[in-house]
Amino acid sequence: HGIFGGLYLPHLREAVYKNLIEAESYNLKPEVGLSDFDLDGKDELILSDRNFFGVLRPATGSFIEFDDRKRLTNLLNYIARRPEKYHARIPAAADQGGIKSIHEIVRSKEADLGRYLVYDRYDRGFGLDWRLAGMPRVEEYYTGAIGGEIITYAGHEILDAREIAVRFRPASESGLEKTVRFVDQERRWLEITYQAKDFSGSVGRLGVEFPMGLFHPRLRIDEAADLREHQSLEDLERFVINGDNMRPIEISASEKFALRSYPIETISSSEAGFERNFQGFSLLLVF
Repeated sequence: HGIFGGLYLPHLREAVYKNLIEAESYNLKPEVGLSDFDLDGKDELILSDRNFFGVLRPATGSFIEFDDRKRLTNLLNYIARRPEKYHARIPAAADQGGIKSIHEIVRSKEADLGRYLVYDRYDRGFGLDWRLAGMPRVEEYYTGAIGGEIITYAGHEILDAREIAVRFRPASESGLEKTVRFVDQERRWLEITYQAKDFSGSVGRLGVEFPMGLFHPRLRIDEAADLREHQSLEDLERFVINGDNMRPIEISASEKFALRSYPIETISSSEAGFERNFQGFSLLLVF
């Protein structure tokens, strides 16, 4: 990313996505199918209608891209928390004075940046499902040590071609069947439904993860909980994500759930020194 932040600067990624999504609006067509979207040698599922564009990993039934065409926004515009070579210098970062080139200056814009050096243990996914042994604490979710395993699916089938929907088959007799559907009615919805014969008998809890890359000021849950801070909320059936100059996003479920949330933050090097960047937030609904 060079010395000026590059990929770590969310507004640069936002501008690219906005223009790509706007360009695609000139040739829209409903679509459900397979394509190697990210050119990794494996096919992804593509779901597209006049409202949304989604790319899903077939193995986990989770989105790696989810574009809201009305907002001209990729709601998943976050990046992974990955190690960088210069991270090893952060605990001792200090400007020792003297004349240095821009490549040699080691400065920090904030004290104790080292405590934010947390790296992702798995690839994120919007709608990523977890088989959890118990109720994780938000600190465990933040570090990736939530005491569970990612649920995978045995295969998938595209439903009636007249609707934008796909069903994921359970990997075992007691596993989950999952259906993902775009609903185009008076309000626009992404609907995810689950069925299982004996899921609760073989596991303590189901967790469903929803990371999002949004950058409006004052991002919050139900006008109260700051999404730039760790949050632990209990006994919910719905909540609304708000931000300044942002159309709200509602998440609701047919069963009550607990919510764990943390900000996705990276430490990068820029011409002004090491800096912490807000890259979105990650939500975990626990049933």
